[in-house]
Order: sequence, then C-alpha cells, then structure tokens
Amino acid sequence: MPQETKGKLLGPLTLAELLEGQAEDGRCKEVRAAMDSNDKSQFREDPNGLLVRMALLDGAAQVYPPPVCGP
Repeated sequence: MPQETKGKLLGPLTLAELLEGQAEDGRCKEVRAAMDSNDKSQFREDPNGLLVRMALLDGAAQVYPPPVCGP
C-alpha cells in the first residue's frame, strides 16, 4: 500500500495497489470465497479484477477498498 504523504493524507491509489490490497486483505478473501459459492452475492469482480459491490436498485458498482494500514 502507498506511503503517507504530507499532512498525513494518502495519495491516490493505482489499480495495481488496489488489486494488491484486495489480494492481501482477509475480508476481501472471505467475500471472494462467498461469491464463488453464491450467485446472489452483492459483490462481483469487475473487468479489471477489482472486487466491487453492486447496488441493488440501479446496478452501480462501488469499489470495495481494503483497509488502509499505517506505516
């Protein structure tokens, strides 16, 4: 995950950083395992491989971010 920037704020994450964070996160692993065994899950994998949550009403996708760890 990226290092902290000035003022203790994080800079934008790249796609590679998001994918790496999701791959290492325990909750993301649990969600992916549940997705594989349940086709009614609100979670999906987008074309880039990111774990996203789908809105029930309009189908909008929200990226599921891994927790941000301190330095």
